[in-house]
Amino acid sequence: MAEASSNGTEINGPAIFAAYAMAFLELGTFIPSIPILAFCASIVYKTSILHRNLKGILLAQLFGIMMNLWPRAFMLIDQIFVAKNIFLLPPNFVSGASTAALTFNNMAGHVLIVERICATVYVGTYESYRSWTFTALWLSITVEFVSSF
Repeated sequence: MAEASSNGTEINGPAIFAAYAMAFLELGTFIPSIPILAFCASIVYKTSILHRNLKGILLAQLFGIMMNLWPRAFMLIDQIFVAKNIFLLPPNFVSGASTAALTFNNMAGHVLIVERICATVYVGTYESYRSWTFTALWLSITVEFVSSF
């Protein structure tokens, strides 16, 4: 059995089976990830052991993972159950939302991690002197770095 892909070439049966198996496996990991991420976010938010900025780092990373998970799960459900074509390209909105979530996750994580490193190195003076310029500087550096690719 051969199926046409989006570029017009034919794909044989084992390749189709492997693609659907990987898609079901990926979708099967996404479904339990949603309550696990919600549980982790509630635990991180409620804990008083972590520093406020470290909580921000962890919550931003959990938020970025969750925002990347939804468009990818939407795309897989559409490919498997609605279009019944695993080789279908996702809509521009879905790929754009997934890319935006990954970009936010990387940028926010790096800015907050660099901020935590500076807070650790300059522990004596950092808490008494806080400025928005540090965050603005590192945010602009990471935006420039990401946009250079």
